[in-house]
Amino acid sequence: MKRTEVAMIVLIASLSMMLTFTLVQSLLGDTVKQKVSVEKAIAISEDIASPAKRIFNEHAINPTVEVCVEVSGEDESNPGEACRESQAIEEVEQN
Repeated sequence: MKRTEVAMIVLIASLSMMLTFTLVQSLLGDTVKQKVSVEKAIAISEDIASPAKRIFNEHAINPTVEVCVEVSGEDESNPGEACRESQAIEEVEQN
């Protein structure tokens, strides 16, 4: 390559870098130099808060137990039987 070609490549590269820098500055803007107030972190204590009695009590609903609400089948006089039948079928299918 000739010296003029190398000089032209360097000139084009430097102009493209300046153009890119100018475009990025116009899009993102200048850095803002302001003081920011930050809340102070609270130290973690070893004390454990007791759970709310309203939610965690012996009469609360256990979310791990499956509850059958819908009545299925022809025998609507004994809805519990339909639930037990559907649960038995599910247990057999799982095994």
